[in-house]
Amino acid sequence: MMTSIYPLQGSVQHYDWGGQQFLPELMSRPLGQQPWAELWLGAHPKSPSLVDGNSLAAMISDNCELLLGRTVADRFATLPFLLKVLDVEKMLSIQVHPNLAQARDGFNWESEEGIALDAPNRNYRDANHKPELMVALSDFWLLHGFRTVASATACLRQHPEMTELAERLTMLGMEQFYCEIMLEPDERLFTSMADLAVRLRAEPAPGIDSPDHWFLKAVDSNHGQLEPGMLSIYLLNLVYLSPGQGIFQDAGIPHAYLKGQNIELMANSDNVLRAGLTPKHIDVPELLKIIRTEAVVPEILAGVDLGDNRVGYPAAVEDFALEKIAVQHSRTMYRAARPQPMVVLVMEGAVTINDEHTLGRGESVFVAANTLLTLDIAAGSQLFVASSNLSDC
Repeated sequence: MMTSIYPLQGSVQHYDWGGQQFLPELMSRPLGQQPWAELWLGAHPKSPSLVDGNSLAAMISDNCELLLGRTVADRFATLPFLLKVLDVEKMLSIQVHPNLAQARDGFNWESEEGIALDAPNRNYRDANHKPELMVALSDFWLLHGFRTVASATACLRQHPEMTELAERLTMLGMEQFYCEIMLEPDERLFTSMADLAVRLRAEPAPGIDSPDHWFLKAVDSNHGQLEPGMLSIYLLNLVYLSPGQGIFQDAGIPHAYLKGQNIELMANSDNVLRAGLTPKHIDVPELLKIIRTEAVVPEILAGVDLGDNRVGYPAAVEDFALEKIAVQHSRTMYRAARPQPMVVLVMEGAVTINDEHTLGRGESVFVAANTLLTLDIAAGSQLFVASSNLSDC
């Protein structure tokens, strides 16, 4: 087997919700005034990683079967996953992602309508689905999936300003209620939210584990302007993850990252439908076509012990698989030969690969399929390995 290991230069997305220290310090870059939101490691055409100054996407296109292996090349024709590191300083938009059929239909329709791929009003920037798996690097807060009607109603009833909305939710059910407030918001909705914000500010600050905390954060981040989507904070599950815990976001599940740093692994896509809390494009009718309003019980992933200091985070998709390797007290050797392509990212410590490449904190490599790896991992190191998840590789 040939050895094919390529040091990567990831691309940074400076979205306004990002922090200013975590990513530049991880990447040993000087601090600046702009926010650093996401580090991308992959071959998405919007912002591919570089190998010696050349696009990883172009390199794979020119050597597809050699770099990806025949099975992955035949199935995907490109690197099927995108690995990210996120620093969430301000809450993200409430959003959903399409399934594969919805993405293809939406992409084809917008292309036929002549909407440019980089147009601000474009919903579907590629024809791929975007399931996501995330693992917390710090204390992390997010919204994930709708509560039961009973739970959401009880949450609203804690506030006298929301009593009428709670009654409407009980009468209509979640799907019809959510469609009505998003498509046809009336003055009563805005009055209720405005009165709630005034009262909450006059009382002791709510704790971070309360939806009230995040409702006030949403109002502040939107410069006091109220949006119907803000009510989602009381309708969705508020989830806390400790470092090392993960969660999977499937197609149609509404979610929003609120605070913290994480590793995120997803299908190779940038398709997002947003419900609000963002200066980016919002298309409520399209979002309502794909959102899943059934109640969700968040499944927090502790990880599966794979042996050899490895923890796996299962996701029922072919596009990607994620492992964390954490070595605490003594140097460790790990050997593997996999038929899938991989991206290896070091978050702490150092690792030497095949006695050729030594990676420190924030450094990464792309590993071609069928490469024999020997990892010499220093004590105190933590790295993540992303790969495809085709069972017949």
